[in-house]
Amino acid sequence: MNSVEGLLTQIRGLSSTASDVLSLQNVLKQADESLHAESTRLLPFLDQLDPSKHSLGYLYFLEACTAGPVTTESASSFVLIIARFISSCVAEQIRLAPDKFISVCKRFKDQVLSLEEPLRGVAPMLTAVRKLQSSTEHLTTLHPEFLLLCLLAKCYKTGLSILEEDIFEVDQPRDLYLYCYYGGMICIGQKCFRKALELLHNVVTAPMSTINAIAVEAYKKYILVSLIHHGQLSTSLPKYASGVAQRNLKSLCLSYMELANSYNNGKIADLETYVQANMEKFGSDNNLGLVKQVVSSIYKRNIQRLTQTYLTLSLQDIANTVQLNSPKEAEMHVLQMIQDGEIYATINQKDGMVRFLEDPELYKTCEMIEHIDLSILRLMTLSKKLTAMDELISCDPLYLGKAGRERQRFDFDDFDSVPQSRDPTLLLLSLPFPKNNIFKKSYKPQPSSRFSSFFQAASLMELTCLHNKFNLSALPHLSLPSSKNPNPRFFSRKRNNLCLASTSDTLVTGSGKEVSSKKDAEFGDLKSWMHKNGLPPCKVVLKERPSYDEKHRPIHYVAACEDLRAGDEAFSVPNSLVVTLERVLGNETVAELLTTNKLSELACLALYLMYEKKQGKKSFWYPYIRELDRQRGRGQLAVESPLLWSDDELAYLTGSPTKAEIVERAEGIKREYNELDTVWFMAGSLFQQYPYDIPTEAFPFEIFKQAFVAVQSCVVHLQKVPLARRFALVPLGPPLLAYRSNCKAMLSAVAGAVELVVDRPYKAGEPIVVWCGPQPNSKLLINYGFVDDDNPYDRLVVEAALNTEDPQYQDKRLVVQRNGKLSVQAFPVYAGKEKEAVSDMLPYLRLGYVSDPSEMQSVLSSQGPVCPVSSCMERAVLDQLADYFKRRLAGYPTTLNEDESLLLDPNLNPKKRVATQLVRLEKKILHACLQATVDLIDQLPDHTVSPCPAPYAPLLK
Repeated sequence: MNSVEGLLTQIRGLSSTASDVLSLQNVLKQADESLHAESTRLLPFLDQLDPSKHSLGYLYFLEACTAGPVTTESASSFVLIIARFISSCVAEQIRLAPDKFISVCKRFKDQVLSLEEPLRGVAPMLTAVRKLQSSTEHLTTLHPEFLLLCLLAKCYKTGLSILEEDIFEVDQPRDLYLYCYYGGMICIGQKCFRKALELLHNVVTAPMSTINAIAVEAYKKYILVSLIHHGQLSTSLPKYASGVAQRNLKSLCLSYMELANSYNNGKIADLETYVQANMEKFGSDNNLGLVKQVVSSIYKRNIQRLTQTYLTLSLQDIANTVQLNSPKEAEMHVLQMIQDGEIYATINQKDGMVRFLEDPELYKTCEMIEHIDLSILRLMTLSKKLTAMDELISCDPLYLGKAGRERQRFDFDDFDSVPQSRDPTLLLLSLPFPKNNIFKKSYKPQPSSRFSSFFQAASLMELTCLHNKFNLSALPHLSLPSSKNPNPRFFSRKRNNLCLASTSDTLVTGSGKEVSSKKDAEFGDLKSWMHKNGLPPCKVVLKERPSYDEKHRPIHYVAACEDLRAGDEAFSVPNSLVVTLERVLGNETVAELLTTNKLSELACLALYLMYEKKQGKKSFWYPYIRELDRQRGRGQLAVESPLLWSDDELAYLTGSPTKAEIVERAEGIKREYNELDTVWFMAGSLFQQYPYDIPTEAFPFEIFKQAFVAVQSCVVHLQKVPLARRFALVPLGPPLLAYRSNCKAMLSAVAGAVELVVDRPYKAGEPIVVWCGPQPNSKLLINYGFVDDDNPYDRLVVEAALNTEDPQYQDKRLVVQRNGKLSVQAFPVYAGKEKEAVSDMLPYLRLGYVSDPSEMQSVLSSQGPVCPVSSCMERAVLDQLADYFKRRLAGYPTTLNEDESLLLDPNLNPKKRVATQLVRLEKKILHACLQATVDLIDQLPDHTVSPCPAPYAPLLK
């Protein structure tokens, strides 16, 4: 006992300065065994120590006191003592004995759980975590313990406070597993499904030598949360997941995989039946609540599918399609989804119609710009962290020893030496890289501006190197193809120059008379090539029609080779003859990476076909590319997309909003072209067989633009397929198939093929037509080079905006938002429904003339053609609308009658003809809107009333 009292004296005397505390630590280590021997008699001595001054000594005594068994009666007092110590101890002292502190905190957790009072442990454990952490980036052993207490106490918000911090330092792998697993469950409790998926994904893909129970349970929840949040499950794990996980997880979670398969079928009855049959299994896993949420989410998923197909739909149709009991129930689901931001739509209470809208976010607000800035700053910080981590591990003796044992022997010729430069930006380039290294390509610096973009790409490749070393899930896996050149620094540029020397080496040829090569006859026509490569017998044949320009060859089209009935299969093209991103890029993971970054699907497909075209007849796709060359991106009227028109030809569209759309689309294509090199470097190369053909050196912009437009005119958007197969180029598909707006036949993905089932009877020799989707004529012209006079989806847009200078702007903005409108609202005007469109605009426009706050809601929600507030206000609104339609009509250089006369000319230039068709249809819509407005003016009870002055009238575009 005297030794204990002497130890107390030393603790009190050696706790004032940092050097004294270090001396005390050595004393306490030597006395640790004797303290444990006296553990049952140490409790009274704690009162002689102040935990805020003698934290290290108090910790040793407290750890020894709690080492033995604790009775239920004494558990409550121990909880109070430990909680007081955690609250008042000095962080610098307890970090000298982290194992002791962790042991005490774990026993504290055990005691509060034995008392069935987990809530008592939440606040003290959070304090313990903060004091044990060297920084917020440090994951301690106490993190999982704290999250477990939060789970049991249902203090989810408190648990979220530490889940928002980025972690870069981990003590033990098990801590990371439990931290992410418990964190995922907390996020599920808070309905933060996106964050929950991220945490559970980290558990599943973390390095592991053997499968563990934590990963299995995490994968079960990952499947369920994926279905709830995304409405689908990716069946393949990423490449950086361990082989053990990829081989075993699915087989250990078969019930959940089958649940996902049943969910993907979209049949609610089948899903409910499966859940009912496996209720006991899900209940024993404590996942029954999540499974019930999965069943509920299938209604939302089915509604979201409708938004991809329809622009407007009645509540009754939604209820029938989604298998809800009533339109009222469908309305509640749609309203909840609008509130949660899952869809953008408005509901017309008068006729029960739902109108699906595009995302209103224009990414121009101050809040969005601030959010983007913060995201960029966070990525820059992450990049610096990863670089520092790479440098630290590269100098670690253990790593170097292991890497040295595993490294193969290299000869001197295996290295590329680059002359030393004083320019610091050449530092990375001056390092020697063995060919077997992660850097499987070397580049010769060029004295052009391209060097700066190369250096940026090299930095990105450096991050990729770090990812591959440590299986970091924060970075996508990028494949870098190995070099076939014995000296990668010196590779020929002759192939790149071929494209510049001859237009025949591009996907779409330039101007000039087209000549059919006799040597091409050896390949036969497109259909013969397809039959040789797996196309089964079909009921179509290729025919041709003359082109309007004698310099161009006739255009091919697909026609019936025999009489067909509605429902007959015209053809079925096997997947081996379909070009998709999955096939182009070699794997679905890289395909999804590219389609969610700077390069669009169309640009990637166009680039691939251009590279293939450079191979000439060596390319497997040569017959298909030759057919695309013949078509030249021309639609069924033998007219190219306006994206390829000259400025003089675009003048045909003066006055039409389509002209601005064309300019904007062309600028978008230019932006994609400028990003080609960056994305190409990021992926090593986009296509494994062209490792050294840098896109912008191989193809000038005009060639890329022509190829992009050609692919745009023939790409097919397949439904119910993975993202990497969504956009497809199908031989025998467009542009060989003509588009019609009133057709119901579509190219559909079936097992192992893409097939076309006709929707109407055809006589032998008649051209086959397919549906082009619900596109207005402006989109048909831009995408396919034609205009459909019978298009039921043709429309113009009238954009109305509240006047931001109005002193009551904020009040009016809130009113329109409560009624499902926006401060800048687009009103689509469909051909044949102009009167309804004008009636839909009137309440919104009236709001701009109201100054009394009590009248705002009644005006916006009013029905009928006459304003219930003021006749002079109604006259002002109608006059403004009529002036707007007159102004738009005056913007066209020709009248409607002049357009009709032009179209009677059989010798009219085809481009001018299709442009005149478009503007004529637009003018018809505007004339009908003007007439509907004039009719409403005529219906006013008093024509002598003057319009009210409106200094803050809404703005119409």
